[in-house]
Amino acid sequence: DGEREGGGGRYTPLAEPVVIASAYRDGLITVSSASLDGWRSADAPPGARTAHESWRGALSFDVAEGALSFGGRDELPEQGGLGRLWQSGRLPLVSLADGGVQRGASALYAGWNLLGVAIDVETGQQRWASSPIAESAELDVFAVGETGEEPPPCVAGARLACYSPGWGLLALACRRTVALWDPRCSSPGPVASATAPADGAGHAPFLAPDGGCVHIDAGVDGHWSGHLLHLPPGPDEAIHLYDIRRLRPPGPGRG
Repeated sequence: DGEREGGGGRYTPLAEPVVIASAYRDGLITVSSASLDGWRSADAPPGARTAHESWRGALSFDVAEGALSFGGRDELPEQGGLGRLWQSGRLPLVSLADGGVQRGASALYAGWNLLGVAIDVETGQQRWASSPIAESAELDVFAVGETGEEPPPCVAGARLACYSPGWGLLALACRRTVALWDPRCSSPGPVASATAPADGAGHAPFLAPDGGCVHIDAGVDGHWSGHLLHLPPGPDEAIHLYDIRRLRPPGPGRG
């Protein structure tokens, strides 16, 4: 029956380890695997719980090029890391999204300031990176070096990256804007974007880059709503609902 009695505990066949990905404000990303060695969680003796770090790496941002990259397995950048930038001003959070299985390997997406990279979960190597966002794209990106108060160590409930396996799109949010990237093509920029409208006075108040939430329709199991939901940071913000099929690429004169 797959269970072994003994000492009051129950043993089940060894399951695949649980993979845990963590991201930090300074750009450090780690992936660990944990296993209960077959013991059910409620009955597992302390020695049966095992966990180890598979790899670690860090995001880097090239200020001159406006490009985001991942340092690779066990490689921590000496220059250009987000930690250095964070010391000079308040920066957006780093968010992760499950990319599922792509081309036979599990993928992990990391997003920062409307830019993203794809990382191979097993090897810790970068597989894709979004192209730099030009200033003419008119996106609500956070200016590197923009001053502000020292940010808190964490922001509860923030989710600024979400991947849709059905649509094949990665949604990244920063302040009032969501950018949609298609990692399958070499687009010169986001394939679409949406920006929450300004207030009644015609201008948007300053928003810190912390907090907020974004969710895109998964597009699986026959459900193709195309919904994109975005909650910008701020105490009085509302959830904005978009249809991704009606969104257009960012650019001059486009809303």
